[in-house]
Amino acid sequence: MKPIVIRRRCPKRKVNDALIQYARNETSQSGEDGILEEIFRQIEEFDGKQPAEQRDRWCAEFGCWDGRHLCNTHNLIKQHGFKGILIEADTEKYKQLVHTYKHEIEAGNVLTVNEMVAFNDRSHCSLHALYPNAYNVTKTPPKSPTTVVHEAMIDNLRDFDEIIDSLNVCMANNRFDLIVIDIDGADYHVFDSMVKHRAKVVMIEFNPTIPNNIVFIQPRDINIQQGNSLRALIELAQSKDYELVCTTTYNAIFVDRYYFEHAFKHKMPSPDNSIDKMHDVPMETQLFQLYDGTLKIEGCKKLVWHKVKIDESKIQVLPPDKRSFPFPPVIRQPHREHTEMIK
Repeated sequence: MKPIVIRRRCPKRKVNDALIQYARNETSQSGEDGILEEIFRQIEEFDGKQPAEQRDRWCAEFGCWDGRHLCNTHNLIKQHGFKGILIEADTEKYKQLVHTYKHEIEAGNVLTVNEMVAFNDRSHCSLHALYPNAYNVTKTPPKSPTTVVHEAMIDNLRDFDEIIDSLNVCMANNRFDLIVIDIDGADYHVFDSMVKHRAKVVMIEFNPTIPNNIVFIQPRDINIQQGNSLRALIELAQSKDYELVCTTTYNAIFVDRYYFEHAFKHKMPSPDNSIDKMHDVPMETQLFQLYDGTLKIEGCKKLVWHKVKIDESKIQVLPPDKRSFPFPPVIRQPHREHTEMIK
């Protein structure tokens, strides 16, 4: 008979995410538009100083395509009067971005930048402090098979703080209302490099296939696009005084710890915002091994971004003729003399 393998549904762990009920898409991918609206409603309710429309509210998003497709700031700018700094590296997408916000640009409410937000030798890096036994700055990361930024351009890359400083934007205490980081790879390192400018709310993309208990941080190389685990981003965010308030399929949403403690924490089903109370892994690939050395896969059985099925036969370490339990019981035939004595 063939082995029986049934993958039962795990108990739901995302029990303290009180904001996911507000999920709704205008141009976002996984309900972020509605969630962000509710987050800012609660922040405004707590601040209670002056109506939002009487003061400037600033958002920044990089990796925002044409300003509409899977864009997380479009709704806030178009419907809620936010001012925006929108950054897109791709030249063709940037042209569409400028067209999308033509009127807001002319009114001085949106600034666009055709550049890649990155990091450089001057940028802050906290890896040696957060993971002193795992991070070695002298190690050269493996070269990526694809080149996003040519080596000749690497020295000219600027981090978020440097780009914003060059725009001469008048912003109280260098504080945005919202910063959205979505660059499909080195998001962790870009967030890490942001020191001067903070935000009430930060939304950042994570790799949704990585289990909750894994800290995975891709190499600090803008040309490598692997993504980072949610747990790694939570640990970085907490070191910067941010706390997790919501997760969607691909994005983690953090708020300044001050707002978490005073405006959000008491509204949660319980005050525990640890990863296992806030997030269920939506695309987990589970690998386990059998006594004979066979590797089995359950859960997500495809390469998510390549849309290629994972062939279980091709990931085996041992060939079929070598797969057997290495410690079988030794059963010997009884000696003939011993058999005759029994008779």
